[in-house]
Amino acid sequence: MAAYRENEEKAFVQELRLASNDGLYVDWVVGGYYQDQKQEAFQDTTARGTLAWADAAGQSALFLSEKAFLWGYEREFTDYAVFGEATFHLNDSLDLTLGMRHFDNEDKVTSQTAVPTIPQYPDKVTSQIANSDELFKMNLAWYIDEASTLYATVSEGYRKGGVNAIITYDENIPLASNEFANDPALASFDADTVVNYEIGYKGQTASLIYNAALYYVDWKNPQVNIDTDAGSFYAVTNADEAVSQGLELSFDWLIDDAWRFSGGYAYTDAKLTKDYFEYAGYDGDDLETNPSLVDNFGKKVDFIAEKGDRLPGTAEHSVNLTLAYSYYFSNGYELVNRLDYYYQSDVENYIEQNSTRSAKLDPFSVWYVSSILMMDQWTTTFYVQNVLNEEGITATFPDSYMSTDSSQGYNGTGQKDFIINPRTIGVELTYSFE
Repeated sequence: MAAYRENEEKAFVQELRLASNDGLYVDWVVGGYYQDQKQEAFQDTTARGTLAWADAAGQSALFLSEKAFLWGYEREFTDYAVFGEATFHLNDSLDLTLGMRHFDNEDKVTSQTAVPTIPQYPDKVTSQIANSDELFKMNLAWYIDEASTLYATVSEGYRKGGVNAIITYDENIPLASNEFANDPALASFDADTVVNYEIGYKGQTASLIYNAALYYVDWKNPQVNIDTDAGSFYAVTNADEAVSQGLELSFDWLIDDAWRFSGGYAYTDAKLTKDYFEYAGYDGDDLETNPSLVDNFGKKVDFIAEKGDRLPGTAEHSVNLTLAYSYYFSNGYELVNRLDYYYQSDVENYIEQNSTRSAKLDPFSVWYVSSILMMDQWTTTFYVQNVLNEEGITATFPDSYMSTDSSQGYNGTGQKDFIINPRTIGVELTYSFE
């Protein structure tokens, strides 16, 4: 199996800002944003020897090409936005910040996915999605004294929708011939939105800075990755609702003139708050009344995950620590030696627990060391990343999903683990012209 791929992307991005100059009663900033992005991608996968095998097996009538997979993708995206934010100094200890962003974007995608070996040559699919909305932010900060601040924030977030480059049913082709086709409802996915709530405290002493925050994210139409039943194509769909809530702690302790110790801890509880089906429009009540519920093309609607399931890719616990020692030479040079540590707990690889792509990824920890010599305008850094050469897996395509293992059935040649960078030793030299 051999694949040829091309990718090209061009973008023009411009942002302009106008800000006040230390206002006595109010500080403000206003601005505008523009983005014009174009992307093109192509993949041509050949299953070498297919025709020879088909001829020897007496199946030559079923295989007309050694082209196993063809995919083309063109995208044009434009985004216009205006934004503003103002901080009102209500008194000596209380600030109120209000912000707003209006955006107007358009996303046009033309794609075609084909399996010539079968053959399947659907027409090109062109989809155009336009979104326009406003996002708001409010923050209230109470400066209890010079060393401590209590704050609360409410803000909105948005992520644009898009188009899946997959084969969908063609109503002009008999259903039995649509072997690798999926319901057109999977051809695109909607934008998802969040409302973020956060309350936190920031404090400091003569040698210690410390922060704590609690947050709650109310997530509507969360975009989730799946592989389709027909053809196992990568696709994005929308679940109904999810939440992400947790705690973040951090500190920075200046032990003395030479030693410094800093770090942080995060607890994240990210989960679905409603049952999740392959695409929108169905819920648990539908399946209770009709266990054989099918879509408009006669295929059963898939139940993906249930309320309370963890969202993939989110570690429940993570820790980062840094210990640094600084030495100052008599000529003004400075040498900083650092030891860094990172840990994360286990992660779900995929949202659907019964899928061939599901797997629980083990926790891992990583150590880093570095020495930084600062000499006037020159800086020399010697570093060792991933000192113990830990094979931390961040995602995977399991054997059961994409493997040549005959016990799993031939599903492709794409079994792989995505891992952190291996042990890396290097020297970096930089010069500042300032």
